[in-house]
Amino acid sequence: MHIPDNYLSPQTDAVMAVAMVPVWVHCIKKVRPTPLQWLQYREDKQWFLEDLPRRLHDKILYRPHSSRARASSVMGQMDLSQ
Repeated sequence: MHIPDNYLSPQTDAVMAVAMVPVWVHCIKKVRPTPLQWLQYREDKQWFLEDLPRRLHDKILYRPHSSRARASSVMGQMDLSQ
């Protein structure tokens, strides 16, 4: 079997990479954790941290709150429910 000249050239690689961009974008948008997966992730993280040796507990800062709660604490405990 003969491979044509310039079949595997840098130009061909560039064309193939550009052709794959929409597929990559779709995959990145499609593959997101569900709320239940986020909850399980946080629970697993908490269990992991609890199982660490006690001498490490004082050196770990874990904030299991959402970015909305973090924003309210940073913004001086503003009421964001309005």
